[in-house]
Amino acid sequence: YYLDGVTAPWVASSASWGHILDGLDQFWSSQHPPEYGALFYCDMAMGAESQARWHVAEDAAREAVILYAQSGNRVDEAGARHYLAQAAEAAGDPQLADAEYQRAGEMFSHATPKDTASRATLAIERASLELRENRIASASALLNQLDAVLPALRNTYAQLSFYETLGQLHLRSGQPALAEQDLLRAVRLVESSGLSLASDDDRLVWHRYNSGAYRTLLEIYSRVQHDNQKSFAFEEWYRGAPLRAVNHSLAGAVTSQDSPSLNTALSAYAPDRLHIPRGAAILSWIAFPSGLAVWLDDDQGPTLIWQNVPSDQLDATVARFAAHCADPASDPRLLHTDARRLYSWLVRPFQSRLQHATTLIIVSDPSITAVPFPAL
Repeated sequence: YYLDGVTAPWVASSASWGHILDGLDQFWSSQHPPEYGALFYCDMAMGAESQARWHVAEDAAREAVILYAQSGNRVDEAGARHYLAQAAEAAGDPQLADAEYQRAGEMFSHATPKDTASRATLAIERASLELRENRIASASALLNQLDAVLPALRNTYAQLSFYETLGQLHLRSGQPALAEQDLLRAVRLVESSGLSLASDDDRLVWHRYNSGAYRTLLEIYSRVQHDNQKSFAFEEWYRGAPLRAVNHSLAGAVTSQDSPSLNTALSAYAPDRLHIPRGAAILSWIAFPSGLAVWLDDDQGPTLIWQNVPSDQLDATVARFAAHCADPASDPRLLHTDARRLYSWLVRPFQSRLQHATTLIIVSDPSITAVPFPAL
């Protein structure tokens, strides 16, 4: 089991599936304690998560729940149900996620005091689900219950999740100033924890895995405040986080007791410090559930355009366009329809300024990386 190559939800070796299946063959071929098989199914779920194969992760988590239930270990069963809830939510099954969060919470409520962090993490993640399902009052009640527990927690992940979820709650409740405070606390935890990781790869993965607080802050600066300078500077701060963890060049900003200094971010990534040469332009995008932020920075300074394009519509258009471009037999009319739509979202807002650019640098976002940009 310890050689199966799965070390975290985001790290699975290319040989992991074969090792897991070999282990399960041995498990089912003779008598073994059920928790042995549960361990393999948990790693199968994490291996599937590393490839965003959420239905596989959900099915593997179900098997782990069954085996942990047979073992009689209530804490491990509660943890497996917690993971099943997360996988079900990611697979688009919020009803199962809600039921499993509730079941796991009931089981953790009878656990020992040493499981306080697990119970708190479960409550925070259930509050996050409630928020995504637009049950704001229920999410607020869950988070309020944790106010007394949070200071005693030494679990960085639980604290990070709490402040990130609380920030999203305040944003949804029309309190962007409070949301900004909460999210900056979460960002501080992400960055200070990243400094202690052992390798560059680990730091990069850590920041990608915990990018939610950065992106929600960017949504505040872009959609709510519509602040060109602040949103551009913080976008650069966000993208540069793993590099700062390596260099420690801004260690004073990321280890403060309250939050990373936004003034430091604005100063370090101020547009006038980039010294963009005449004729060059940087076009960048970040997609949010509520819309798309488009930045252009050239010798005239940064400009932000907010596009009201829901993320599901953007994702579907990108996927279709990439598939049509990859298929010589695709219908040109459909291809050009999606091409014009993507161009209108990604490029047209700055069409006139880009006509004077001799060098164009594009900075993509995961949701639109599949776009074959020369085709636009």
